[in-house]
Amino acid sequence: MSEPELRLRELGREAPYLVDLPDLASLERRGRGLRLRRQAGVVAAAAVLAATGVFLFQDRTTEPQPAPPRAEEVSVYPGGLMEELEAGTYEITPSSDPDDPTVLVTVPKGWNSADGPNRFPYLPGQTREESLAQSTWSVGLLALKVTAVASQDCQQQLAPADAVSGFAQTVAAFERLPGAEVVGPARDESRFGYPATQVRMTIDAASRCETMTAVFGSDVEGRVGVRSGTTMDVWVIDVGSTLVVASGTRGDVPSTFEDELEDVVESVRFELPG
Repeated sequence: MSEPELRLRELGREAPYLVDLPDLASLERRGRGLRLRRQAGVVAAAAVLAATGVFLFQDRTTEPQPAPPRAEEVSVYPGGLMEELEAGTYEITPSSDPDDPTVLVTVPKGWNSADGPNRFPYLPGQTREESLAQSTWSVGLLALKVTAVASQDCQQQLAPADAVSGFAQTVAAFERLPGAEVVGPARDESRFGYPATQVRMTIDAASRCETMTAVFGSDVEGRVGVRSGTTMDVWVIDVGSTLVVASGTRGDVPSTFEDELEDVVESVRFELPG
C-alpha cells in the first residue's frame, strides 16, 4: 500500500476524534434559557391581551346603555290636576327636550297632583285648591328644567332678563334669589347619581309680597310660585343638561309627612331616553 493510502486510512480511524463534540451541559443551559424566554414571552403576550381585553370591556361599559326593562309599574305623572294620586311610581317629564331624561318618583297614598307631587291637610267641604290655600302646612317636590329665576322681590312675572342657562348660571341665580334667605353656603355633592349642587333657602315669611310670588320658570310648567314661609332644598343637577329637583316644607309639618317627603326625595331617579 502506498504512503498516501496509508495516510488516508489513518485519517479515517482518527476522524471521530477530529470532530468538535458539543458541550451538552452548555446546550442544556442554553435550551433551558430559550424555553424560559419563550415562556416569558407567552406570559407577557397573555398579559397584554388580558389588559387589552379589560380596557376594551371597561371602555364599552362607559358608553350610554339603554334603560333596562322596568321591574315596576310606572304611571305617567298627570301634572297639576289637583287630584289625589294613587300610591306608586310616576314618570315626570321635566323638560320639553326629548334628549333630557325623565324623572321617576314614588309617592305614598294620599299625595296630590300639583306642578309636582305634594301633600297638605284636606279640609272637609273644601276643594283641594281651597284646602291648599287655607292650609297651615304643606310638603312637596318639583322636578324641572329651570329656564328663568326671579331677579326682583315680589316679582309676579318673569322677564327675558331673568333667563338662565347652564349649571353654574342656574346655581348662581338661586343663590341670589330676592326675597329668600340662603341657609349656609351651596354644597357640591353627588345626588340622584349625578354631580349636583344643593342650595337651601327660606322664602321670607315676613315678606311684603302676596301669598304666591314667581320664583322660577320652566319650559314645561311655565311660572312656578312658592308661598311665603317655605323652606326649599334645591338641587341643581348635571345630567348632561341642567335639571333641578326641589323639595319644600311650609308651616308646622307633622313628623309623619316630613318622613314621607324624605322618602319621596330618596326615591327620585333619572331615566335616560331610549
